[in-house]
Amino acid sequence: MSTSSAATTMTSDTTTTTAPGTTSTSPTTSTQSSTPTPSISSAVPAVDCQNGGTYDETYKKCLCKSEFNGPLCQFANEVIATNVSTIKAEVDVQVKVTNQNFTEELNNKSSAVYITFENNFKEQMKMVYKGVTGYQGVVILNLSVTIEVPLSNKLDATLESVTSQVVKQLEVINTTTGNCADKLCFTAPPNPVLKNATTSFSAADTCRQSVPQDFAQYYFPNITEKGTLNCVTRCSQDLPNSLHCNYGQCQLRSSGPQCICANTDVFWYPGDRCQTRVSKVGVGMAVPLVVLFIAGIVLAAFLVKARRRGSKASLNSSVEHLEDYEEEMSISGGVIIKNEGASYNGSGSRGTFSPHLSAVDPAIPMHIRRPKLVSSP
Repeated sequence: MSTSSAATTMTSDTTTTTAPGTTSTSPTTSTQSSTPTPSISSAVPAVDCQNGGTYDETYKKCLCKSEFNGPLCQFANEVIATNVSTIKAEVDVQVKVTNQNFTEELNNKSSAVYITFENNFKEQMKMVYKGVTGYQGVVILNLSVTIEVPLSNKLDATLESVTSQVVKQLEVINTTTGNCADKLCFTAPPNPVLKNATTSFSAADTCRQSVPQDFAQYYFPNITEKGTLNCVTRCSQDLPNSLHCNYGQCQLRSSGPQCICANTDVFWYPGDRCQTRVSKVGVGMAVPLVVLFIAGIVLAAFLVKARRRGSKASLNSSVEHLEDYEEEMSISGGVIIKNEGASYNGSGSRGTFSPHLSAVDPAIPMHIRRPKLVSSP
């Protein structure tokens, strides 16, 4: 006996609202021509809605399909539920009917003999497998059971458990005795299970068929704790590879998941994850202060440099006019200091003094006359 899998399909209804538009054609007749000239006017929506969304003139906004959101329907939902909670599985087994001979009519599925045999076989298999989790019925292939198993993250363990239940029930067949006059009698071979329960179900394929096709590459399957299949993206929170956007929100665009930063009219965001933000107001206030600070430093440097130049010029002037000092200086108290050597050639005239070391003979002794104290008359 072998089992076959039945395909499970899910349909959803989507309602769209068409934006109201008006088109009118009115013939006009000129006094110079008898040919009517049509005048066509069309109301164009004020907003170009994306991803199949339509513009509502009444509410002045885009009406998005169930899979999209955003002012222009430009974002795809981060989670799309499929409502798939069970899958079809196969367990290949064999049994032998012991109280009915095989005839050629059993090869014809339209014959009365085959139809009667199929109904009897299904009814008796229902009694055999009623204790198996998820039992759905029997489909006869080569003289033939479908099993529905719950969806979980431990699917392999679930299929193994179903296989064990089928084997156990087949063992019960070989120990059951009774009157076979009004029913089929059959036995199971020593090793009735040819392979473990298998399934053709693919969560990834289910998601690809359930999400918008232009965004399918950004979705991946996720089985919830309740055993329901959801198609999620990196914008979905609490997942190992979620895209954390800090001061923003993750949105799925046609180019992939992106962080949309908040309050961009107030803040600048240097990074692509909105992890750092800079206040535009703070920058606006800081720039003039920085400019003033730099200007102050430059001005101070010019002042210091100008002061140094002024001091140097004053020193040079003092050296150049050293000979201009008075020959006599009066000190309070009636004391006069007379510097007789301040005169040039004894004439007392003033002039410039420029010593030249090349004309100095170091062998000649130098005598400097000391100032005299002269009492005032």
